[in-house]
Amino acid sequence: MWNRKCEGARLNRAFTLLETLLVVALLALLVGLILPVLDTVRQHAESAVCGSNLRQIGIAVMQRVQDNNGVYPYVEGYPDNPVYTPEAGALSLKETLAPYGIGDRTLKCPTDAKGKSRFSTNGSSYDWFSFIAGERFIEPKIYLPAGNLILPLSRFPLAGDYELIHGGRRMNILFADGHVDSYTGPGVREDIKKAVESAGP
Repeated sequence: MWNRKCEGARLNRAFTLLETLLVVALLALLVGLILPVLDTVRQHAESAVCGSNLRQIGIAVMQRVQDNNGVYPYVEGYPDNPVYTPEAGALSLKETLAPYGIGDRTLKCPTDAKGKSRFSTNGSSYDWFSFIAGERFIEPKIYLPAGNLILPLSRFPLAGDYELIHGGRRMNILFADGHVDSYTGPGVREDIKKAVESAGP
């Protein structure tokens, strides 16, 4: 008699099929709500790592400029397709900044490493804006037919993501004063274009 009562109590406490399905449905709903949030958090974390990398590159560039009599170095952004003649002595970003502690870890954006991976093809996830090469730190210029365009260091981009690869289609840009900003769309390239056009005749 006692055994029958115990077995009946155990049966009453067991989950029914309907209850089990409800629990599974609730878990699926929670996972569906949490995954987008986790993806957004991951994207922000990767963008933050990228921004930190660019700040370290900025510090190394300034050390290189100081060692180069206040002149920005010539850097080959695409080592396999050089834009400078051998006389310019241009090196890749990695070779230029290696003496200042910049290596693969700093030159690799975590978002880029998962996509087309510019790092694997060019040795760096970051694009170097070559128009600053050979310019003096005190007053870098962009040379135009109508005259020279002088930008403040806070608006003179040094390097940045090749493409809009971060969450919300953004790219991080390092400026000559050392700060890093995030842009959407054409971003900094459009800013420079407008500045160039406004400097024209």
